[in-house]
Amino acid sequence: MTVVTFMPDRPRHDIARLSAEFRMPGDYVSHAPCGHGHINDTYEVRVNQAGTAVRYILQRINHTIFTRPDLVMENIHRVTTHIADKLHEARATDVYRRVLTLVPCRDGRRWHEDTQGNHWRAYLYVEGAEAHSHVNSTALAEEAAKLPEEDRASLASRLLHGLDSPVYQVADGKVARRMKEAEEDPGVMIKFEELTTGLNRRP
Repeated sequence: MTVVTFMPDRPRHDIARLSAEFRMPGDYVSHAPCGHGHINDTYEVRVNQAGTAVRYILQRINHTIFTRPDLVMENIHRVTTHIADKLHEARATDVYRRVLTLVPCRDGRRWHEDTQGNHWRAYLYVEGAEAHSHVNSTALAEEAAKLPEEDRASLASRLLHGLDSPVYQVADGKVARRMKEAEEDPGVMIKFEELTTGLNRRP
């Protein structure tokens, strides 16, 4: 016997109104679903900026899965800001194509909570980019591994430092001091092994 299960339709959202909550200069034109994700709801929003068609990404954070959207957004802000700063320091080109850029709300916040309790975030749309849901080739794996180990460690230390995580806490005093040093001095690097030594899962 064959059993066919139909997934319920996702709730309808007023994307035009929601996009107006973010700093997306121009006149709203249209929107469409974007990507193949099954956790968050992602939309491509098109606006007319003085005669030029510009796209943004608007995404609903699934708060059933990510129960602390505020911490998720703090994480994203820390990671993207750190990477962008590093690229600017290196005088890299196409910085805003090489790292996600959050679009703030009109009130300055990094996300918007609608009347239904949904949390929304927005990004600049990276034109011509490809999104991969999994690594399906050696070439793709090699490309993903190009970030040097010390940069990955530096990124992890800045992500975790000062974050009031409900899951982990820094239990080792020495590691906590090193993380503080790394936050204050960009030249200080923390190895991954050193970082994980100081973390304990909260009971």
